[in-house]
Amino acid sequence: MLRIYSSKNWKFLFHRVSGLILLIYFLLHVLSISTALLFGQEVFDSVMNAFKSNAFHLVEAIVVICVIGHGLNGLHIIASERGWFKNRQGSQ
Repeated sequence: MLRIYSSKNWKFLFHRVSGLILLIYFLLHVLSISTALLFGQEVFDSVMNAFKSNAFHLVEAIVVICVIGHGLNGLHIIASERGWFKNRQGSQ
């Protein structure tokens, strides 16, 4: 059965998923930067060369979208919790 979600539900879902994507990206970022210390310069160079691929450019675009969306939604949550939207009609 198809269930229609409100915009609040979609924002909540996007915030959770984008946060998870950013966490995974952060962990992989730390791991990839530390390959020089863990495995040597050759492995580090091959990892850095892999980041020049078109597939990774797509990953970068997704991460940028997640950062912007997660940040803006976080600011919206802060503003809502502070009561800055109380005077808007239709907001509860």
